[in-house]
Amino acid sequence: MMFEAALGVDAETLMRLQLRYNVRAAKKDKTFMQRLDEIRKLAAVL
Repeated sequence: MMFEAALGVDAETLMRLQLRYNVRAAKKDKTFMQRLDEIRKLAAVL
């Protein structure tokens, strides 16, 4: 909310931008993606 007040940009817009950045960064992280693959394999067994 402080960024919204300081920049005059809607807080929800800023949060969506941050979320997109986080998702893209996670997809580039090979270790993280391997962990997700393991979780998917385990979840498929359940």
